[in-house]
Amino acid sequence: MFFSGGTLANFSVMALGLNPYINASIILQLLTFVFPKLEEIQKRRRIRQAKINQYTRMITVPLALLQAVGMYALLRIRNYC
Repeated sequence: MFFSGGTLANFSVMALGLNPYINASIILQLLTFVFPKLEEIQKRRRIRQAKINQYTRMITVPLALLQAVGMYALLRIRNYC
């Protein structure tokens, strides 16, 4: 808290806004190399965007929850909450 001036708690709440979606998008792109079905969906132009966006949103929700719990635990240990 001394070095951050107390802004670490505010920044972490703001980071939860976009971080989970970006992370889910990266995870989904990496999973296309592992699962051939995802790679096939990505190659099809017509349904690609809708399906990939749907899967990204489905991954984002649990990832945001996991990151929120982790951030809360970190801030609780550091006595920011």
